[in-house]
Amino acid sequence: MIFITGYGQMCNNMLQFGHFYAFAKKNNIPIVGMRFCYKYLDFKISDEKGYTIFTYLFAKYGTKLKFIPRVEFNNPEEDQQEKINLLKSKKLILADGWGFRDYELFLSYREEIKALFGFKEKVTKPVNAYLTANTSGKKRIGIHIRRGDYAKWHGGKYLLSDQEYASLVADFMVKEKGGDTDIFIVTNDKNVDKAYFENTLNQQVHLLNGSPAEDLYLLSCCDYIIGPPSTFSLMAAFYEDRDLYWIFDKKKSIHKSDFKKFEQCFRNII
Repeated sequence: MIFITGYGQMCNNMLQFGHFYAFAKKNNIPIVGMRFCYKYLDFKISDEKGYTIFTYLFAKYGTKLKFIPRVEFNNPEEDQQEKINLLKSKKLILADGWGFRDYELFLSYREEIKALFGFKEKVTKPVNAYLTANTSGKKRIGIHIRRGDYAKWHGGKYLLSDQEYASLVADFMVKEKGGDTDIFIVTNDKNVDKAYFENTLNQQVHLLNGSPAEDLYLLSCCDYIIGPPSTFSLMAAFYEDRDLYWIFDKKKSIHKSDFKKFEQCFRNII
């Protein structure tokens, strides 16, 4: 049994687990993602056999008491063969870290990973009800506005103002002759100025302020996803292979040809 301890926030955990899951499936090894036993319970994976708080506590304290060994994958560039052999040979082991990667294997199990991280009805029902009542088949652009920790991450390089986001999206819509479009903002900043976006974009703007899982599901329903480099927008694109644009340069105009798919982006996480 491989226990996967969490790394970072929700979508980091999903992506981290996906790589380990594909490895475990290929090698016929049972696996449990510990954060999905107790913390992130909005996904179908938390209903899988063994996904309980007791499993989490067993793995956590078993590691502390040293009867469950721990192996850390911190650097994807290092020679990991010895650590991989431990995953294969130990009856119980806890794997930690952000550095385990097997892109092709992940993609080969993509549908299984997608099913495990399918959203529960408590997430999809309110979002679907809102979409049904407030949208009418228009093209959907999802804007992921990340603030908070992004004020310091990479020196604040990817912290954009409302004005910068709106300008980028407005320019894209003009170039692509977007016409009537529904704009969905997903953010961790409660002070985003929705009215400013509506006035600048001259379109209906939706800001639901749902739970993280509801926001992720909503973003996954958008045709285009625009935001700073983040596993949140990456995993939103993952579900239906949406077009994703990561803003590396806030002064660069966005063209339709600049959007990428999940398979391209997840190989280039910064």
